[in-house]
Amino acid sequence: MNKRQLSEILAERAEIPKYRALKITTDVMNIITEALTQNERVVLSDFGVFYVGLSQGYSGYDPVHARPMNVPPQRRARFRVGQGLKRELNQGS
Repeated sequence: MNKRQLSEILAERAEIPKYRALKITTDVMNIITEALTQNERVVLSDFGVFYVGLSQGYSGYDPVHARPMNVPPQRRARFRVGQGLKRELNQGS
């Protein structure tokens, strides 16, 4: 499912115009992005937690220039599944 499909389902269920649903979807994604850039966790009860994790730097290989290279540590967006979503995914298995 992509962003447009998500907003179309939202429009249908909330009985609002598609353009408003797309704006709401975009706003929610922007709010989550802003929070993560400020190192804040975004907790959605029973769904999960978005948070920023730090990946360690490592030595890699540059195939274009055929030489070793150092990859610096990076901040990455992470997601941990909540109990409610976990239950729904495993229901009936």
